[in-house]
Amino acid sequence: FGLLMEQKLQGKRFATGVDWIADLKQHQVLEERFALNTLHTIENKKRLFEEKGTFCIDCWLLKVVCLCSQAPTCSKIRHKFYLFLHSKEYGRSTNTGIALKQIFPKNTEVVISGIQEDEEKILCLDPKNSFVLFPSVNAFTWEQYLSHIDSQNCENNESMLQVPEKEENVRDSNKGENSQDLEGPRGLDKRGENHVVNIIILDGTWKQAKQLIKRVPKEIPHVKLGMNARPTISDLRTQSSLDRVTTAEAVALLLEDMNEDSEEIDILWDWIKRRIAAGADQSGRKPDGVYTLAKKQKQERKHQKGQHRIQKEKENAQNKAKQLNQETEQDTTKET
Repeated sequence: FGLLMEQKLQGKRFATGVDWIADLKQHQVLEERFALNTLHTIENKKRLFEEKGTFCIDCWLLKVVCLCSQAPTCSKIRHKFYLFLHSKEYGRSTNTGIALKQIFPKNTEVVISGIQEDEEKILCLDPKNSFVLFPSVNAFTWEQYLSHIDSQNCENNESMLQVPEKEENVRDSNKGENSQDLEGPRGLDKRGENHVVNIIILDGTWKQAKQLIKRVPKEIPHVKLGMNARPTISDLRTQSSLDRVTTAEAVALLLEDMNEDSEEIDILWDWIKRRIAAGADQSGRKPDGVYTLAKKQKQERKHQKGQHRIQKEKENAQNKAKQLNQETEQDTTKET
């Protein structure tokens, strides 16, 4: 929280110290309120899933279209994914980012915005070995990011080499220890192969992603997709622009830019398509207009609720009629 406050207040100038303290207190109140609202929203959705019993709490789909038991696991891609989830995105059946948790269960960690324990995981990341996938003005492509890391390593090497003679002798005697420091981040080679990084994935709508990026430390660089970007294959949500894709699609395109294992990328693409198809089955969005099983169940539940409501209205009307008859009979008896 302190790091976030330092970032938010950085560059601001206040007339007096009292204004600065007042602004700090106001931010603290807003953060506490945001955290409470987040916990309230997530607890309500979890309780709703448990009470209804028709939803899968892992993939947020109806159990009749749930694919969790069929999810393949990939182990060749070793990067660590931090799925930075907006609180309002939790539990939505049209979400695709949760597919990463199914494909890369060991490498993916879901971080929910507004929960302090979760956000601390992102605040503690090393900026030299982490980046956030977001197309900001100063964002790098993957190749540019590697060049940026190489230039930083060269600067560090030059600064480490410019030492007095005594220190040079000490380094020569401890060459085995300092040789790793001169090579830069562990696992980094000239083309980024075997370079394991922490990747922050913003999961939410475009408006929500702009809110999430403000909660990521400014020291962590931004990386954008390269020229292999393509239109989205999902029709679960309408995109405001043709070059915008779903969260899972963005990760698959990023892995293609990073030249990761092609077989596992194909598995990810196949799983994304199945996830989108399952979401379409749940919402009944079929091109031929035929209702799917999940849609039929929704329609049946809606019909049952309507019948129940009509039955209640009839009973209430009958009770009112009986009550009126009793009142009229009592009035006639009194008159007689």
